[in-house]
Amino acid sequence: MIFSNRKGVSEVVANVLIVLLVIVGVAVIWSVVKPTIDKSAKEINTECFNVKVSPVSCAKPSVIPAVMGSCSVTTATACDADTDCLSGETCTGYVAPVPVGAKSTVKRDAGAGQFLGFKVLYEDATGATQVFEESASTLELATEAYTHTLTGTFTPVKMNVAAVVGPNSADKRTCEVLTTPISCTP
Repeated sequence: MIFSNRKGVSEVVANVLIVLLVIVGVAVIWSVVKPTIDKSAKEINTECFNVKVSPVSCAKPSVIPAVMGSCSVTTATACDADTDCLSGETCTGYVAPVPVGAKSTVKRDAGAGQFLGFKVLYEDATGATQVFEESASTLELATEAYTHTLTGTFTPVKMNVAAVVGPNSADKRTCEVLTTPISCTP
């Protein structure tokens, strides 16, 4: 009888050792995984879930046409430079064409948060982009229009917006673009 009890005790000891090994194993794995989870959690910005902006309209840049001048003195020839006139005459009244920037309208949707502004993203037919950042003047549920002077011969075909959030401008973060881009009209 005494020997049969020892066999039962060794089974209990074996089970306790297995449970202890499992607990130690879980603790070791948790000590490796927890820092990674903590680091990733700090990078998540919940403000991006609260603040939303959406594009309303986009107009391609245009040009106010030139006003032709006229040569002075004897001829009344139309001109856009002195070289168009006869020797000794000057071109007067010419006004060069004036480029007008791309116009966009942006709406701030419902959602309170640490809204600092947004970025307007223009994209041309080749996929190249130009980005402009606007400050947080847009109130919740308000719609505002903006004009942006694009560089070079860039002609946008699509426009989108992304919210910029954070406690201050030093700690700001640009959220992902959440909406489908809209087409820019002539």
